Amino acid sequence: MEKHFRPPQSDSIFTGICGKYCVRVIDNCGNFTSYCSEVYTLLKFITNCKELNGNYLVSIDTIKGYPGSGIYKNLKFVNNTDTISIDNPSLKKDYTIKVGCNWKAILEDNCGNIVSDFISCNILDFTINCVNTKDSTLNIKIFSGTPPFKRYYYVGDTTTIKFNNSDDFTKVPFTIGKNLTIRVTDNCGNIKEKIVQYLSFNVEISCSDTTMNIGTSSNYTVDFNCTSCTPNKSYKILNGGPLTIKGFTLPYKFTATDTCKETVNATIYNEPKLNLTLGCGRVTGVVTLRFEGDNKFVKLFAIVTSSTYRVYDSKNVLIATNNSGIFTGLNVGDYFLEAECPIYGKLKESFSLKPQPLDFRAGITTKN
Repeated sequence: MEKHFRPPQSDSIFTGICGKYCVRVIDNCGNFTSYCSEVYTLLKFITNCKELNGNYLVSIDTIKGYPGSGIYKNLKFVNNTDTISIDNPSLKKDYTIKVGCNWKAILEDNCGNIVSDFISCNILDFTINCVNTKDSTLNIKIFSGTPPFKRYYYVGDTTTIKFNNSDDFTKVPFTIGKNLTIRVTDNCGNIKEKIVQYLSFNVEISCSDTTMNIGTSSNYTVDFNCTSCTPNKSYKILNGGPLTIKGFTLPYKFTATDTCKETVNATIYNEPKLNLTLGCGRVTGVVTLRFEGDNKFVKLFAIVTSSTYRVYDSKNVLIATNNSGIFTGLNVGDYFLEAECPIYGKLKESFSLKPQPLDFRAGITTKN
């Protein structure tokens, strides 16, 4: 069907959906010219998915700028064993498919565009909680993935533990060790790994006043008791903290127990140290306090924040000052790094930046 326009003496815009269109221009004398071209709009989409009542609920969203024709001829959901075909689908509604592996959505519009996207309904994931070194147990909860979950085990260990219920935490034994990794496999063959993190305490102590912030790696409540305080003071660290304590004195002794019954008795000593890390034309300084505990698997770290850092050359000439402790653009040579804090005084360490060996490989090819 032809459509007629009376264009002004300027550019005219006509938007087609798809197919072949011809433009013919006729002047008052009957002269005419024409131009024909294909109008083709690309189609791209993504799938969104969630699990509901034992099924997958899937929606289709076209990507901005790639709507296709906007009129859709067919939508298919396909996996290794099943095919669901929907004619004249609406992208404004959700579609229900059963739980399964390797589902793919295939969408066709009335211009002949056919595109597909894999459906990631239940990306495998899990949490590790309550890592208890006293009874060598931890809790695992698998909160997404495609059941049944075949197994999980410890990388480097042949131990295999059957998983029963993804709605509950499962308490399992484990062998205490460094860099312990849990691997979970679901029914679709997806694999997820996580490293076991032991309980840790990170303390930041202000350089200018007696304030410290204490954070933990635990998402549970930690009962925290200052045993060097008179009288003893009790706190609770919620969801990893931080817990802010003002007016403390060093040495600061405390005992802490999380909900999982992991316990540490620890002391922060009034023994500051300036630690240096060297790189290519670079030095990083940080002031730490000695922090020790009776549980070797609980990680303890205390840093002093807001110190003033200065770099001097070998002749004790000041080169740069900042509060970050990070200095770059240094030449090869001998230096001193100084950290100053009103409470802990001045700390000074020497360091040398040496030429870095240059190593490279060259590959040579010939062409006949």
